[in-house]
Amino acid sequence: MDEQNKENRIGTIAILVLIFVSGLADAGTLIPFVGDFVSPLFWTCMTYYLYKIKHGLLNWKIFAPSIVSFVSEFIPVVQAFPTIIGATIAIIFVSRLEDKTGISLMKPLSQGQKVHLPSRTPPLNQGGIRQPRNIL
Repeated sequence: MDEQNKENRIGTIAILVLIFVSGLADAGTLIPFVGDFVSPLFWTCMTYYLYKIKHGLLNWKIFAPSIVSFVSEFIPVVQAFPTIIGATIAIIFVSRLEDKTGISLMKPLSQGQKVHLPSRTPPLNQGGIRQPRNIL
């Protein structure tokens, strides 16, 4: 696939809108008691948007920054820091990196990834012959 034809999941306009909205949400968290509602609302909308653009619901690269930001908004001193903007930029960076390189360490479970368990070892008693007990 050519570099020019490669499609990013989050476009340039979407990046600008996401950063602007995350800035508004971060500014809203500075108001007492409003931040308790703004942060969960923002991350719910952001998770839905990322799900719609094929990032999945159970993707740890998206889930980890959003949970760190979400929890930090309930700590009074840390609430003043721009955690929502930082987490949004981290998610955008990881998404662009995946789109550019084509390498994904883990596909989201919501996209039908099957979990493969290791095969079991054969039983010790095969064909009526007992295995020795001192196998290293």
